[in-house]
Amino acid sequence: MIEFFLRRKVTTLVVFFLLVLFGYVGLTKLKMELLPDVSFPSLTVVTVYSNVAPAEIESLVTKPIEEILSSVGGVDRILSESIEGISIVTVRFRWGTEIDQALIQVREKLDLVKGSLPQDVKKSIVIRFDPNSAPVMQIAVKTNGIDLKDVRLFLRKNVIPYFERVDGVAAISLSGGFERQIQVNVDKGRLEAHNIRIQDLVNQIDSSNFGFPAGNVREGDKEILVRTDGLFPSVASIEDTVVGVTKAGVPIYLGTVGDVKDTFKERTSISGLMDEECISMILKKESGKNTVSVASDLRNLIAELNEKFGDKIHFQIISDQSILIEDSIASVAWAGILAVIICYCVLSFF
Repeated sequence: MIEFFLRRKVTTLVVFFLLVLFGYVGLTKLKMELLPDVSFPSLTVVTVYSNVAPAEIESLVTKPIEEILSSVGGVDRILSESIEGISIVTVRFRWGTEIDQALIQVREKLDLVKGSLPQDVKKSIVIRFDPNSAPVMQIAVKTNGIDLKDVRLFLRKNVIPYFERVDGVAAISLSGGFERQIQVNVDKGRLEAHNIRIQDLVNQIDSSNFGFPAGNVREGDKEILVRTDGLFPSVASIEDTVVGVTKAGVPIYLGTVGDVKDTFKERTSISGLMDEECISMILKKESGKNTVSVASDLRNLIAELNEKFGDKIHFQIISDQSILIEDSIASVAWAGILAVIICYCVLSFF
């Protein structure tokens, strides 16, 4: 076989050319990911018990969860950490364990132990480790013509729908900036004077603020969607909500027992770029989608949005997972090409 190729250099050249061609075609068809699609047999249970010391978290929350999860099939070891207000229990399973079945069992066990935990403990969250869950792209949104306090609302109304339409985008999260919040502040004394319970007031506000589809109406060849619109149109309309009646039958309005403020939530995160405060936008892709393809579509969209909304905000890519993937693939491809060339040159000397 070796003598055959040594005597026929043209044939050898053609074969090598075909190998390179087929290799290139195969490379373009590969799904490009930073990490292999590996399912790690590990689940993490996070339970919040606010404003409680670590020692009490361990005895009241962590220990009961550890004990009941130890009976789940396939458990290799259980690790735990108790910090102020939070219990973190990590369950590692033996390789080969069906993690989807283990996830169901863990949730069932947590439902069983819930009754023995303190009443104020929040529902446990089960997190499944995914090596490909890292953001595919992180974007900094800087202000150009609008106030930073208005950026998050502007993004939710005018920008995020564009990103949601990109094929492969699974989740979009924002951090930094200001998030709008309507606060209802009531006077306890006024509530008691009118014999109104706080829960009754909350129920009245909820029942007065609703909107849902009411069905379809056909008119000729057209079909019209009918929707009930009972949402509050303004802050003033919230104050006009009837929350009770007096003994004489006179309506009691929310504005009588309290006030409504259009303000912002307490800030829990601040994002900045080059000493300038901004909004951070984190994009995650759907499992199984090509990272490079999704990132390419996002870059094209960002260029369009910068052109469309450039007088108000500006998008700047901070991190792009596809760049590292493309660089790695390019290195592998060049190494393969050089190997083929060197092999051909060595053989051609004989």
